[in-house]
Amino acid sequence: MLFEGEEAFSYDVNDVWNALHDTDLLARALPGCKSMTSTGTNTYAVALSLGVAAVRGEYDGTVKVTDLKPLSHYMIEGEGKGAPGFVKLRMDCRLDGQAAGTLMKWRCDATVGGLIASIGGKALAGVSKYMAQQFFKAFKNELKKTATSIGDESAVVRSSAATGVEPAAVIQQPTESWFVRLWRLLTRRVAKQ
Repeated sequence: MLFEGEEAFSYDVNDVWNALHDTDLLARALPGCKSMTSTGTNTYAVALSLGVAAVRGEYDGTVKVTDLKPLSHYMIEGEGKGAPGFVKLRMDCRLDGQAAGTLMKWRCDATVGGLIASIGGKALAGVSKYMAQQFFKAFKNELKKTATSIGDESAVVRSSAATGVEPAAVIQQPTESWFVRLWRLLTRRVAKQ
């Protein structure tokens, strides 16, 4: 499963970089993160409690940060497993410092297996996008506690604005989110009982 995105920050690239490498801050921002502890240089043990549709579970895994180019690029390689299945991922993260703030471009290739894979690609893509949105929202809230904004987030130049070409649409967006469809289904079933 491949997905990608961009996120604009109204903070200096130094502040964004430092926050992205602060394990305490990341543990507070990652959805479902119970703990994140260093096990060596740029290697971490992570415990998560996540639910995807009706499949919920605890996951233990490892994350390694590689290819560090301070203030501009790094890779994340991770894997985790739990009763509902396993996840392996490789994520490419690029930072672009600008006068108004920082643009982060990310691309993630994930493989899932076990019961969680039975949910299907569209639902997993929707969940992945939702979790990314939740992470960046929480990350920005944590960042504003420690850093000073240098501009307006909307003034950060995004790739599509700079090139006139829209980013590749990797995740197909349904007209209605999977969560809304699930919620409607559940409320109908409860109403029938």
